[in-house]
Amino acid sequence: MPVLYDKKIVPGAFRQLTEEECRILFIRHETHTSNFTYSMGVGRLRQQGAALKAAGLSISATISSPADRALTAAYETKVGLMQCGYTAIDNRLVDLSMESPDMITKVRAEAEEHNMSPESYLFVICKTDILFRAIMARRGNEGAAVLREASIKYAGKTVLVSSHGGSRIEATIAAMQKLLTKDEVAMPKMFLVKGQMVELIINVSTGKLVEENYLLRPCDEVNKASQKV
Repeated sequence: MPVLYDKKIVPGAFRQLTEEECRILFIRHETHTSNFTYSMGVGRLRQQGAALKAAGLSISATISSPADRALTAAYETKVGLMQCGYTAIDNRLVDLSMESPDMITKVRAEAEEHNMSPESYLFVICKTDILFRAIMARRGNEGAAVLREASIKYAGKTVLVSSHGGSRIEATIAAMQKLLTKDEVAMPKMFLVKGQMVELIINVSTGKLVEENYLLRPCDEVNKASQKV
């Protein structure tokens, strides 16, 4: 399966889907404090939505975690797309802190000790902690079920899905690739930064990933250009 790690959001970058495919734009929420997204993050989300519109994309549905930071990511992206409407809430996309606050506190503390991001450290713990691996595998399978159900309902169309890094987005992708089960785990190919999205194209009939493309945020493009000057 082809994987792009730096796909630009530009006209001509997104191919036409067949009737047997669905495009999922899986976005991670922006930087926040107590679920309140900073104004700079809101601006980045709107900019990214506008870039998607300029690239010729439109969305047919939006699904989100119930967390306000995830809902904000979905809404502000749609503001940029000029496609505001309705957002379906799905608890199978909720963050780990809602399920196990003590566990996420432990993960953050140990990740800092090991000089790792909490997202990547989640998968380190999975390799040694059987119980936690089972929790992550279940969360990955829940997320995968959301995406597969959406792909069947919106075949041939594009769906925006907003959720959380590490324990949900990457776990979902790993579960779809059978890289995360209750018996084994492999580190994801890439972790999304806040506000970033990955384009997943799913075969509607098989539920398998056809493409996995990590999109460069417009602000990342600007930063790269300024570094070259």
